[in-house]
Amino acid sequence: MTITNSKLHLKTEIQQLRLLHKSVASTLLVVIVLAVIYAFVLWGEVDQKSLEIWLFLALILPIARLVIFYYNWKSLTEENADTFRQFLLIGNLISGLLWGASTVWFFPEQLEYQLFMLFMLGGIALGASNSDVNYLPGYYAYIWSSLSLLVIALIWVGEEIQMGIGITTILFIIAISIYGRASHKTTYESIKLRFENDDLVQKLEEKTLLAEKANTSKSKFLATASHDLRQPLHTSVLLLDALRFTLEKDSQNDILDKLVRSHDHLSTLFDSLLDISNLDSGSVNVNLQAVSIPELYSSLEEEYSLAAQKKGLNFSIEPINGFIKTDPILISRIIGNLLSNAIRYTPKGAITLGAIEDQNQLLITVTDTGIGISNDHHQQIFNEFEQLNNSHRDYRLGLGLGLSIVKRLSDLLDHEIKLDSTKGSGSTFSLRCQTENPQQETMHAAAVLTDIDVKRRLNILFVDDEKPVREAISLVLNNFDMNVITAESASEAIEHLANMKPSLDVIVADYRLKNGETGFDVIEKTCEFMNADIPSIIVTGEANFDQMKPAQRKNVVIVQKPISSAVLMPLILERINKEG
Repeated sequence: MTITNSKLHLKTEIQQLRLLHKSVASTLLVVIVLAVIYAFVLWGEVDQKSLEIWLFLALILPIARLVIFYYNWKSLTEENADTFRQFLLIGNLISGLLWGASTVWFFPEQLEYQLFMLFMLGGIALGASNSDVNYLPGYYAYIWSSLSLLVIALIWVGEEIQMGIGITTILFIIAISIYGRASHKTTYESIKLRFENDDLVQKLEEKTLLAEKANTSKSKFLATASHDLRQPLHTSVLLLDALRFTLEKDSQNDILDKLVRSHDHLSTLFDSLLDISNLDSGSVNVNLQAVSIPELYSSLEEEYSLAAQKKGLNFSIEPINGFIKTDPILISRIIGNLLSNAIRYTPKGAITLGAIEDQNQLLITVTDTGIGISNDHHQQIFNEFEQLNNSHRDYRLGLGLGLSIVKRLSDLLDHEIKLDSTKGSGSTFSLRCQTENPQQETMHAAAVLTDIDVKRRLNILFVDDEKPVREAISLVLNNFDMNVITAESASEAIEHLANMKPSLDVIVADYRLKNGETGFDVIEKTCEFMNADIPSIIVTGEANFDQMKPAQRKNVVIVQKPISSAVLMPLILERINKEG
């Protein structure tokens, strides 16, 4: 435990004293008032001189205790606690003896006044049980010293009625002593339990903080190391593309197809894990802008219609004109995950990507005729690593991160996501987005990219500080009849260009290079050397694109690793097409 038993006991006792400390002043003031009432009632019935002396002492004692209290214990600490205990014990003992002595000193003959004395002393004793029980020795000192002397005075009379009252008073003393002890224990245990709970909460907070730090450190490590982790996958993708051009036998191509499919699964799983780590580390930044629905749907159709067709599914789009305010990269990832999920869990039938206008909002819908999801699992499926129909952990069905990423990205974009599904009847995921009205000059439909009519062999500069990547890209682009100039830095690239003096069509550069150099540095220096604004592509494993934007040129696009030739070639053609 954070608090040892001895320390916990000490803290509890100190807290009990603090409770008593708060009531000392009010208790002593009440005693002063009661002393005056006590003397007033007995005035004329007992020896007046004795009563005057007693009243003087009964007033001086609490006043003196108040002065000492305010002078020494304005605040109670562990250092002055022992002295405070002694102050309470001695003060209560003297006060009890003074009140008890009054019953012996001027014991009245009339029974009603004897009962009045009993009432006053018993009432004070009961009042003390509400606060003084927090320090039992002081409590006992008062009730036993005051009431015991009263018992002696009653029994001393020798009459039956006084004897009975005396015996009853003894039982009363025992009863309030037992009550005081029980009350003290209850208060002690209550305070102790509070401290133990506080300690447990503190320990829980510390462990939670450690767990959060560990999770954040893990996520930050993965986000920071994203480039290095993606690099081997990037290289293997390019080498697999290059290998296809060297194979001749159908059996060899069949093995390669299986290897490519296995690699695609690995790449998908790896991307999902890095997406989660980027979200956990807070490194995903949102770039809201007007996004064309037709353009967005066109790019998604190109990417997912083939996968649906391979599975024998009908893939259709219900187009709608308009723009939404969102992040184009993140919205593509959300809808892409929904489409991948629909294709994966739809044995037969159709996948439909649709849209519904709702005043100033638009619902993007992904509908399938798949296995469906029961109502009690509608929220569960958005949890990480949750797979309702993959109890055997088939890696081909992913890790159960797709919908978790969808939920977290939609929350990040403030796009409400809903599910309408019944077990065995398919599912419809809907994403609610805010519509946008961009400026007139930006409101144009996206042109469909077509291959340009290449009249000459294109010259591509590829810069990466890892030799296997440079070799792989050369193999791939050479198969497309492109001339590839490779280099590991800007200086080496310029040296090659100076010797060859070719025209340069496109620059493809890795973002993070050796010695702190970046792909943007390569583009700037190369364009300056060639005295031309050359269309360029940055390939990166970084999770945070926003940190690159201050240096980004207008004719540079950024693509994340790993990237295959199926993605790289259209990008190269698009860069040239836009410049042409």
